[in-house]
Amino acid sequence: MINELEIIEQFDTLIKIKAYDRLRLAIWECTNKNGDCIDFLENFFEKWINRGKSQNVIEALENLMFYYPIPNLMIILAEAQEKMGNYKNSISTYQKILNITGSNSSIFYQIGRLYYENKDYQSAEIYLLKAIKTNYLFTEAIYLLASCYRYLENYNQSLTYFKHYLKIDSQNANVFYNIAVIYEQLSEWDKSLHYLDYALSINPNFVEAHWNKALILLRLQIFDKAWKEFEWRKMRKEFLSKKIDLPELIDFENSQDKSVLVYTEQGLGDSLQFLRFVPNIKDKFQKIGVLCEENLKSIFQKSQFFDEIFVTNEQNDFSKYHLKLSLLSLPFLLDVSHKVQEIPIFEQNQRIPGKIIKVGICWRGNSEHLNDKNRSIAIENFLEMLPQEKNFQFYNLQYGELSESEIANLNKIKAINLMQNSPDFENSLQIISSLDLVVSVDTAILHLSGNMGIKTLVPISAKSDWRWGISGKSTIWYNSVELFRQTKLGVWDDVFEKIRNRIKILAYSLENKRIAVEFLRNGDFANSIPHLEEYLANFPEDVSSANNLAIALVNQNQKEKAVQIFHHILDFNIKYEKAYLGLSDLYFSEDNFSKTEEVLESGIYQIPNSLELKKSLAYLYFVTNRLSQSKEIYLNLKEKFPENAEILYNLGVLSQEEKDFEKAKFYLNNAILLNENPKYHYALSEILLTEKQYEVGLSEFENRIKFMKFTFLPKIPTKWNEIENKEIAIYEEQGIGDTFNLLRFAIETKKIAQKVFFVCRDELVDFFRQTKLFDAVFTFAESEKMKFDFSIPNFSLFPLFWKEFKEIPPVYELPNLFQIEKTNRFGVAWRGNPFPHHNRKRHLKLEELEILFQTENEFVVLQNDLTEHELQILSNYKNVHLRENPSFENLVKSIYSSQKIITIDSLFLHVAGSFNIPTQALIPFSADWRWGIDEKKSIWYNSVWLNRQNSDRNWKSTIEEIIRKLQDE
Repeated sequence: MINELEIIEQFDTLIKIKAYDRLRLAIWECTNKNGDCIDFLENFFEKWINRGKSQNVIEALENLMFYYPIPNLMIILAEAQEKMGNYKNSISTYQKILNITGSNSSIFYQIGRLYYENKDYQSAEIYLLKAIKTNYLFTEAIYLLASCYRYLENYNQSLTYFKHYLKIDSQNANVFYNIAVIYEQLSEWDKSLHYLDYALSINPNFVEAHWNKALILLRLQIFDKAWKEFEWRKMRKEFLSKKIDLPELIDFENSQDKSVLVYTEQGLGDSLQFLRFVPNIKDKFQKIGVLCEENLKSIFQKSQFFDEIFVTNEQNDFSKYHLKLSLLSLPFLLDVSHKVQEIPIFEQNQRIPGKIIKVGICWRGNSEHLNDKNRSIAIENFLEMLPQEKNFQFYNLQYGELSESEIANLNKIKAINLMQNSPDFENSLQIISSLDLVVSVDTAILHLSGNMGIKTLVPISAKSDWRWGISGKSTIWYNSVELFRQTKLGVWDDVFEKIRNRIKILAYSLENKRIAVEFLRNGDFANSIPHLEEYLANFPEDVSSANNLAIALVNQNQKEKAVQIFHHILDFNIKYEKAYLGLSDLYFSEDNFSKTEEVLESGIYQIPNSLELKKSLAYLYFVTNRLSQSKEIYLNLKEKFPENAEILYNLGVLSQEEKDFEKAKFYLNNAILLNENPKYHYALSEILLTEKQYEVGLSEFENRIKFMKFTFLPKIPTKWNEIENKEIAIYEEQGIGDTFNLLRFAIETKKIAQKVFFVCRDELVDFFRQTKLFDAVFTFAESEKMKFDFSIPNFSLFPLFWKEFKEIPPVYELPNLFQIEKTNRFGVAWRGNPFPHHNRKRHLKLEELEILFQTENEFVVLQNDLTEHELQILSNYKNVHLRENPSFENLVKSIYSSQKIITIDSLFLHVAGSFNIPTQALIPFSADWRWGIDEKKSIWYNSVWLNRQNSDRNWKSTIEEIIRKLQDE
């Protein structure tokens, strides 16, 4: 009797130490002593495999079988080899078994199965036929052979073997399903539905059978049955369900007081196609939001069907919604059992045909689509359907990167490529709206152009998608789409000829307008103007073209003519919102705020529900220091649009201006909950930092990293001591003033890092190289080839340092780099960057400083970009001197040589503070966070004194205070 425990322990040890010769001897001794112990050996090796030791078994059995080829153990070896992914070795082992045993249906089947799983269907066919020949009732082999023929598109043979299977086993739902799929491929719809019903009678929950039945019914436009079956898609593995913690909507009962979140699924084309159903549910819910892909966001915004739009892969708060609803479930819930209604979703520009006919082209779809090989066309073949005449201009509408072959083929027809690197459909929409025609395979571009009413010609495969039906040139989905169907799968010649002839016929009906639009698209406003003026002389009612002309005139600084054109537009269409916005922007850019207000109020009177016009008026009030009026508009808008993050943000900024920081934080926090916009985080961080809540303020400020597009890859340590003895690259971020303000943190970094490199804009490189503060200084371009342990935007040093030390390090006094002698002059600056407009609160008008120039002091102007008006004022004062040249080095010299600096909050202040130059700073009522709330002395610079406004936009008392200080000195 075998002592199994003893033998197992012996075999285990020998396998573990890979003593395969000794193992072979031990098995031989065991066999001699105990007779046939094959069953024992099988159990032993199978247990090893079950313990996850397949590789050990393979090595042991390969060595053993070389000397003792035992079929049962060779099967275990083959299974172990397959488990380890060694399919070729597994097949080889099975074939060795056949050499020993001869014909064996099971072994034939195993070899055929392995070839099948590796998609070598022809090799699989050979062995599966042998298995069936040996055992004609071998159902597994029959099923697999029929599947091989299906993949080889030998449908007759596949049907023969599937039906042979049913003679043996008539209750296998998968077989009925496969027969149905074959008949579907053969376009025998009734037979396919017949076999699908058989499959479902056996297995009522057969998801794929329901799904295929839905697609056939939809293709046949039997909508009253199709949409119910279509709901089974949600049970498929491929269903891209959104992880939304909301119950699914099942009917519209008692939905009036509820909010529903519609979510997209499947392809982008499906989302665009089914968008038409949303208006039918607008009156059924209190509120409708949508969760969609990023590249659909702009399109959904343009549709104006939703109260709120969320983007997948972002942090979203759906707590205000009661139910979720798939966009593709709408026709089922709406019981759409008739012809699908086409609803114009996007605003259509008035297009005038032209001598040069503009044709957009798209030749391929998503390569991962299951039917892509049938619907996409190689570009060299696709171009065969395009006419060669010179009066056609082609435009690439293809997404993503183009291959070298595609670029070369586009160059052959001189196609214009406006789609490359397009982040979403926004660019596509603008491009397509200006085209005369689109020629596209079945992809999302087709749905875009169809939704816009653009004539679209579509080459359709004999194996097309369900939505295009089974015959005919028209489609129920888009009136402007024409279908050109293959008569034989894979043969496009007749299709190409028909489309080429159709384009020429359509071209005869098109007239001229496109030259001007082309100039506009290329940014050539100057050349677009005469073409638009000539066109509008005959078509003055085309307000869209007139608006383009006005914009072009503004761009070319012909603003008086632009005003006339805007008024011309309003004479034709007094409710044309774009004209009011364009005209108000024109006046606003000229600081003509009274005319801006007049235009906006007129527009709001004519279009009382215009959110954009009201927001523009509120912003105008804000810029012109009418904060209460601005707040009143935003509060009213908040009532109508309670979840509009931009409105809440503006209310937060207004409250900040009023120094009501608690209310400002409330509004900004709520804006951030609705929309993770970086400017919302920045505004909130400013308030917290102003209040010296550095811990939470800096944490909030770091949110910008998630949204900023750096030219480098930030790699920021989590703790200060992580940079010890490391090579650190500090990247300049935001303004020059910020760079100098944050130098102190770079100096602290230098104390513990092995090396510190500084990366900055080109104009600062020479200066910082001379400071020798860093081991090296690079331009952004130069840094692209460098490697560092950490790459840190300079603002991120502040929170990193603060976590460790809870303090602001002292300023590092820059040395006299240029050996400049001191003068008796006072450096003076009164304005900085003019944009955005609301930042002008920190600026002065030069006239407000004239009282300063009337003192006996000598002044040097630090400003570069002086206007003629300013130069005229300064020419009246002999004690005011201009800088010699505009370079940054000259600015530094002027600041360093000054006895004192008098400046607004700008780069001049920070540079002066960094050189420890005595500085009197003019600080606005609502100041930058660095200057706190009411401090008189800067915590950032020992040499800077803060002179604050007593009230918003009033500098008179502040300047008088500075003059008194100068007199006291």
